Amino acid sequence: MPVSSVDIKVGSSKLEGSSGTLKTEGSSYAALMSTIAATPGYIMLAFWSILFVSLWVLCKAWIGEDTRYCYSNEAVVPVKKETIMYGFAACIFAVSAFMNLFATLMQSAKKKKQCASLVFFVEVVSCVTYSSLFFKAFPDMRNVDGNPFDWLHLFQWGFTTPAMLIILSGLGSSMEEQYINNWPLTRKAVIIVECVLMCGAASLVYTGPLRFIFLFCAISGYLFLCRTIGEIMHFAIENAGTALEVQTLVVLKWTTYGLWSVFGILQSLEHFGVVDRIEHRTVRTALDVLVKILYSIILLSSNIFILDIVADVRMIQLREDASRKESTSKRTQMVNRALQLACMEAEAKSRLSRRFVCNMSHELRTPLNSIIAFNTLLMESGLSSEHKEFLRTSLSSAEDLLHIITQLLDYVRLESADEGPVDGPTHAPFYLGGMVDDALD
Repeated sequence: MPVSSVDIKVGSSKLEGSSGTLKTEGSSYAALMSTIAATPGYIMLAFWSILFVSLWVLCKAWIGEDTRYCYSNEAVVPVKKETIMYGFAACIFAVSAFMNLFATLMQSAKKKKQCASLVFFVEVVSCVTYSSLFFKAFPDMRNVDGNPFDWLHLFQWGFTTPAMLIILSGLGSSMEEQYINNWPLTRKAVIIVECVLMCGAASLVYTGPLRFIFLFCAISGYLFLCRTIGEIMHFAIENAGTALEVQTLVVLKWTTYGLWSVFGILQSLEHFGVVDRIEHRTVRTALDVLVKILYSIILLSSNIFILDIVADVRMIQLREDASRKESTSKRTQMVNRALQLACMEAEAKSRLSRRFVCNMSHELRTPLNSIIAFNTLLMESGLSSEHKEFLRTSLSSAEDLLHIITQLLDYVRLESADEGPVDGPTHAPFYLGGMVDDALD
């Protein structure tokens, strides 16, 4: 059975509708991926928030209320000082995160916005962590000996430290298309730092020989991490666009080496009894605030990605110039179009006036020819000489008027030469004697 044209049209419309849906889905996916690439810190923050809330619910359900406070009566005053330090750190990170949020939203350069979003992620995670410690939202966990250990800091560092490594890996990529150009080295550094943190957590949980084994693995991994960070910074310095970027990268390199090493030194001092747990917590909190705020200040107030910013500004200027030229061109085209329409209208009016004159001339010639013909017939009849003289004068005037109308028609033909073939003007024989007689009459 043949398929009707209606079925074909319906089928084609269905195909067009499905292709339009696919195009819409594809454009939505591309827009989502571009948003993720522009602000990766926000996506990391959403993932961390889900994991953090899940962990809080899990701790509330599995760990009893009796293990929430593990402090003795002798440590009441130091615990209060430590809690005040947590609140102070949370306030600092909240203010810094608020400033970085505006810096991310107001930033026009793509790479600067990506870097600012990662810094914002680090500061929000730190703010929420210290706020949880201040309000004691999570219970203390104990190791195999029954002593409490700080697991929430390790959980925080498991997210913030890789983010800081990604920030370091993205530095020195001025005038490059991607934020990070050496992903294998970055992944290597992230895997190493996660292994170091897991070994450090295991050294806090276990005692005896296992503690020393995990501690040795953590120290070895940290040394290997320092070497990898050196490779990352060396690659960034080689690809830096300006001398100011090189100076900033060198400062960040040695700042990272020095401040990150202090965390391990503090943990070792507590393990050997040089400092107690309260002093360790207080100094570690102050050091954590110093490291992250220092990163934030250096990255957001320095000349990192200065060439990208200049290129973006130049591109904006070029777009504005192109838009201005396009608007000027459109305006000129509109003026030219208006002039063309005015010329066409004037030509149409002139053409109509010529046709009117031509038609009127023809209408005038018809009765005038009749007058001349009848005057000629009267001249041939038997009239007196006086009457013939009158007819001759009338006939001469009619012929003169006919000559004027003929000349007017010739002028109209010459003006309308572009509208079609035109016959040349007609020239009647010229008699000087007759013209003189007519003038005397």
